[in-house]
Amino acid sequence: MKQLLVLTDFSERSNKSIKTAFRMAKQYGAKLNIYHHLTEGELISLDLSSSKKAEFLDDESPRKSELIRQWNVLSNQFQVDCQFILSADNFITKVQDIVRRTASDLIIMAGTPENERLDSKWYTNTQAVVNHVDCPVLVLKSELLEPRFKNIVFASSFNQKDQEIFQYFLQLFDINEQTTIHLLAIDTSSQFSQPRLIMEEAMLDFEKLVPTVNIKRHFYADFTVDMGIRNFIQELQPDLLVMGNKFNKPIKHFLLGNSTLQALAKIDTPILTIDFKDFPKLKTA
Repeated sequence: MKQLLVLTDFSERSNKSIKTAFRMAKQYGAKLNIYHHLTEGELISLDLSSSKKAEFLDDESPRKSELIRQWNVLSNQFQVDCQFILSADNFITKVQDIVRRTASDLIIMAGTPENERLDSKWYTNTQAVVNHVDCPVLVLKSELLEPRFKNIVFASSFNQKDQEIFQYFLQLFDINEQTTIHLLAIDTSSQFSQPRLIMEEAMLDFEKLVPTVNIKRHFYADFTVDMGIRNFIQELQPDLLVMGNKFNKPIKHFLLGNSTLQALAKIDTPILTIDFKDFPKLKTA
């Protein structure tokens, strides 16, 4: 990864995701781009002198300016190249534009844990980005002091398209012999249209893609896919849940529901959703 994009609304939760993003940028030697969407009433002053200082002029300006100062300190502390981007354009359109202009490899966003939401409305900017932007999104419910994922769950139906998503994930993150990947298939009364033996063969094809990594296969029975994923994650307590989102279109979300979006709302484990416009070039030794 060479370019990380983290989105902030200056909340304490989004600030924790920024701190994690700095650590990840240091780990991968990546540039960090911080984007804030200006809302109505927000004003900012840019000092054109040698100090190059940015200050907000609205009611919450002291807190916002202090966070910007902290990010500057983190940039120097971690020796991470960082830029702060502001725009009042349409939120999703601008995120897509920044992803394109910076060639972002990963978007990092904060999510609200289920027990802290004030009501049942859970469709937020995070879900909108996951739904509409062609870029992997890492959703964090808390700050990660050590963002190295060693115990990972890949939840999938393990078809040919999902194999492309799995390969993209393997090239995106630092996967090595110290990593354990759990291949998770949820067994519901309607999920498996093929015999289990065929599913096991399909999972073996995934396993062959990472011969040096510890792979564990799981068939987890539950009433629905999203319930199965949630219950399995609660039992295993992994470092990361990975789910494909490239081939799930908005109309499908509306008609059938979407396990990826349900997981964002109900699971506190970090979640990586994989979506992309172009498949990356294969790594070379």
